[in-house]
Amino acid sequence: MPRSLQPCSSSPISRRSGSLDKVVLQVPDRPEKSAGSPGASAEEPVTVDHTAPAVGVTARPAAFSPNGDGRRDRARILVTVDEPSTVEVRVLDPNGDPVATLASGTRVPKGTTTFTWNGKHGSRRVPDGVYSVSVTADDAGGNRGKGSGPLRVDTRAPVVRWVSVTPEPASRAPVTARFTLRDPGGIGHASIGLYDERGLVRTVRVPHPGTGTSSARVPVVDRRGRSLMPGLYRLRLSATDVAGNTRVSNDLAFRIVHPVKATVYGGLDGVGRRVALTFDDCNEQRAWNRIIDILRSNHLLTTFFCIGDNVGRYASTARRAVALGFSIGDHTWDHRDLAGHSMAFDENELKKQTDAWWKVAHVTPLPYFRPPYGAYDSTTLAAAGRLGFSRVMIWDVDPQDWRRPGASVIASKVLGAIHPGAIVVMHVLSQTADALPSILAGLKRKHLVQSSLPELFAAAGMR
Repeated sequence: MPRSLQPCSSSPISRRSGSLDKVVLQVPDRPEKSAGSPGASAEEPVTVDHTAPAVGVTARPAAFSPNGDGRRDRARILVTVDEPSTVEVRVLDPNGDPVATLASGTRVPKGTTTFTWNGKHGSRRVPDGVYSVSVTADDAGGNRGKGSGPLRVDTRAPVVRWVSVTPEPASRAPVTARFTLRDPGGIGHASIGLYDERGLVRTVRVPHPGTGTSSARVPVVDRRGRSLMPGLYRLRLSATDVAGNTRVSNDLAFRIVHPVKATVYGGLDGVGRRVALTFDDCNEQRAWNRIIDILRSNHLLTTFFCIGDNVGRYASTARRAVALGFSIGDHTWDHRDLAGHSMAFDENELKKQTDAWWKVAHVTPLPYFRPPYGAYDSTTLAAAGRLGFSRVMIWDVDPQDWRRPGASVIASKVLGAIHPGAIVVMHVLSQTADALPSILAGLKRKHLVQSSLPELFAAAGMR
């Protein structure tokens, strides 16, 4: 009699897709004998398995950047099988050719096992592109399941470009910043930093950044909600793609202008050992460059009060001064005495000089204004305040270098009158440039520190 194969009543039958895939059978190991006789039949369980393992593959993150910067340099490959299996895990390039083997003949349990890839083919980093993770899984019955999943290698930072900021100049209402972001894998997050001359004022997160051109509103208030003072401000856009690559834009400059109260300063208290040598007119380009060179070699800054006509005439030097961090102030368009003139006249003189700086170097002299000859009246101050000039800068030390008495005389007059918090008025002239090294040496002997006006006001704790 042939051996009979009977399903074991204690083992369930697994049905998939309506078919009989796995059956556990009891198989007699020898011909049947009568019950109770020696050598009675003993049955063995046998599993018949025609079902391949189900395989799931997930890469986390789905895009990574193996550029060695410590951010998303490796990808985790999560392989999930529904029964114990022996797996092979390979990474294939966009052409389907293998570039890395993460596992070969590796036994894994039911559930999820994690493998890692460093983005390299041997010792070399692979090119950017979309790769696939291919997994084969063999179960104990010899059935083979397969699975795959995409994985992007992306080491390029997003393209970040400014389009515009409006309105320009701004006042107290928020500005709208328009920009373009591009990245093949998508943008993860982006933010805009608002900066003044001293540093970061506030940060605005860009909601739902995507590729293409979009915009964001930036309030022109500080972290406490106070309106920002008139002056030059800059926007800086930072974008990070989904692979972790970050790009920071160039700064986009814009001006904030609104009426303020103009206050006259001849010197400042509470600044320690700081003083401010300042330079007017900018009549001689060679002297201007020499003054810049001398101060730069001593790692010092100053403030230039040029007339607007010279800003345009010596545009290259004007741009150089700004690029090297020197500050500027308004000194009218053509050095006219403003006292006794109308509001319209005074405003025109200041605004023409302001516009000259914006045209040449995309900067503004706000909030500093020095009236020619130190001459002003109530109309002058009102005009300055309406245009946003809160700081009308006079002086308390004047060597009268414009008389050209000689470099040694200029230096002697400055050092004879200098004191902490002093504001010194000088001019961009060759004799003044000749005197400057001696003046700086004398300040050092007196333990005084040359400062730009922004540095002086910051030392006094003033916004």
